[in-house]
Amino acid sequence: MENEEAPDVIVIGAGFSGAVFARVMADAGQRVLILERRAHIAGNMYDEKQEGVFVHRYGPHFFHTNNQDVFDFLSRFSQWTPYRHRVLGKINEKFIPLPFNFTSLNMLFEKKDAENIKEKLLTYFPFGTKVSIFELLHHHDSVIKEFGDFVYQNVFVHYTEKQWGVSIDKIDTSTINRVPIMIGYDENYFSDAIQLMPKQGYTELFNAMLFSKKITLSLNTDAKEKLRFDFETAKIYFNNDLYNGIVFFSGALDELFDNKYGQLPYRSLDFLFETIESKWYQDAAVVNYPNDEKWTRITEFKHCMPRHTKTPNRTIILKEYPHTFEKDGVCEPYYPVINAENTALYQKYADDARIFQKLILCGRLAEYKYYNMDEAVARSLVLAKSAASLCPTAKKSAAKMLFRQIVLYGIIGSFCVSLDSTLFILLRKMHIDAYFSNFISVNAGMFTSFLLNTFVNFKMKDRLRVRALRFFTVGYGGLALSMCILFIGKTIFHQKDEIVKIFSVFIVASFQFTCNKLFTFRRSK
Repeated sequence: MENEEAPDVIVIGAGFSGAVFARVMADAGQRVLILERRAHIAGNMYDEKQEGVFVHRYGPHFFHTNNQDVFDFLSRFSQWTPYRHRVLGKINEKFIPLPFNFTSLNMLFEKKDAENIKEKLLTYFPFGTKVSIFELLHHHDSVIKEFGDFVYQNVFVHYTEKQWGVSIDKIDTSTINRVPIMIGYDENYFSDAIQLMPKQGYTELFNAMLFSKKITLSLNTDAKEKLRFDFETAKIYFNNDLYNGIVFFSGALDELFDNKYGQLPYRSLDFLFETIESKWYQDAAVVNYPNDEKWTRITEFKHCMPRHTKTPNRTIILKEYPHTFEKDGVCEPYYPVINAENTALYQKYADDARIFQKLILCGRLAEYKYYNMDEAVARSLVLAKSAASLCPTAKKSAAKMLFRQIVLYGIIGSFCVSLDSTLFILLRKMHIDAYFSNFISVNAGMFTSFLLNTFVNFKMKDRLRVRALRFFTVGYGGLALSMCILFIGKTIFHQKDEIVKIFSVFIVASFQFTCNKLFTFRRSK
């Protein structure tokens, strides 16, 4: 609509980069408008439940990270289910573990040769480490070099050429180094400490993230129909009116600027879904086909959450066929083709973007670089935190939230003290020992306080056991502090018990609230 009120922030794209930025800005009190070209949120993470299993429309996505802040932030919007990712690869008609490890070596080489190669590898590389394929190819030891060449030819060369559409020597080495060689038997594809899947799927995680009165979502909307970038004046226009707010862009930058320097190369994918009348189709969630087949990999989604399936004798698989991205309105750009020439072309667009002071670029397409999911979230969090700190409503919104938390903390505390007292009286009427009654009532009140503060006041869903342990630690710390204050008030200042007790209540409550906010209920901003 031409007369719609301009938001404080415009976010283009509702994938991880855009959704995270939108939520942080909304939490800072900003009115956010999200423009999404597709008919759904969640970007390439979009999933749908079929046969009781979450099927990923744009290929499989497995959450893994070592970034606790990223995990804490996403855990505000989802519960999780454990998942460890394993990948197999079809090499010489055998399905071996990938990344290539000692088990793979044993399966593809004669026993004597395999033992010799392992001995050589362990001479130069510590057991349990990961090495680049290029370290093996350029090694001075002929046995290691020959082994490296075997892995390179059978695992990397043809798969890379199928995936990227060019010979492997034209691909940036950073892309190839994403898959290491394992010096040992570890079959985990990822080594991150946190490896999970959203319990209700990625789409529901995004629904929860974008559920805010401050966020307006516009699907099936081309941002270029709403926004205009004037390069002569370095101004941005929204619905033909001058716009002074933040524009966060996570799409293809060359497309935003009408391919003025030429189209950046991307790789796209065709997806072929099949329903198989069988309990299982393959032995792992993902099987790579690096050589003869036209597809690069097959995903069987049941492996990701096997306990959730409703049809044990039926399974859904996905075959992926890479091809060059063509701007035809059908295929999507999934991967930037990173090399020196393409990076230089992208830089021209990035230089143009810099003239717009409030235009923020973030994401795989907007920055023309490869991001894992957690890296995209982390990048967006950093940018959003910086932008939110400059918003005029940020401090006001933070102060309002703090006041609300303090008031609610006091109400919950009063209720739990009453619960503690009432339960104590009831237990004593049942002739239960006073000390034992006090122990039961105090812990019941504390546990109730934890539940109410967790789910109602601070709205937490993640790491409940850890948070409970911290909450009780703070609680007993407050008890110890109150005893100290009582002792000092009576013995040093010679005050009446009642006066010291009232004074200690305020001190202990302030202490516990501060510790719980900063320690027990800490979250990523």
